[in-house]
Amino acid sequence: MNPYLPLLLLFMSQILFAAETFQTYSNPRFNYSIEYPSRLLIPRGDSPPGDGQLFASEDLQAQMIIYGTLNVLEQTIKDLFKQEARDAVTPKITKRVTYKRQKDNWFVISGYIGPKIFYQKTILSNDMFKTFYIEYPENQRHRYDPILSRLGNSFKG
Repeated sequence: MNPYLPLLLLFMSQILFAAETFQTYSNPRFNYSIEYPSRLLIPRGDSPPGDGQLFASEDLQAQMIIYGTLNVLEQTIKDLFKQEARDAVTPKITKRVTYKRQKDNWFVISGYIGPKIFYQKTILSNDMFKTFYIEYPENQRHRYDPILSRLGNSFKG
């Protein structure tokens, strides 16, 4: 194996990331916004109650959902973090959390759900949870891993 291959792949992913066009999706009902890569993730429509939007790649292998919910159970961000950050095994799916961080009014978790990679950021603001969740095939991580930082940093609520 060429010893420069990992460096070349990293360089190529940075070039692709730099060339990506981002647009902003805003939700007035729950007062949040996010910048998303508009050629990579295509808006598929707002949810009927107006709480969010589904985005998907052309091949539908990658999906991102962004949504808001009222905090009707009066949970703290720590409560929801503990619930969401648990590994889970069901007859149909396995969730394995490999990274988790909670701070102030937000948390991030990521890992694997079935054969895909997932990343979730949730914010608690004005008694509303605002979440974006993305999952994509592991063999496409070179395409999606570079945009996670921008998604997370641009997510405001």
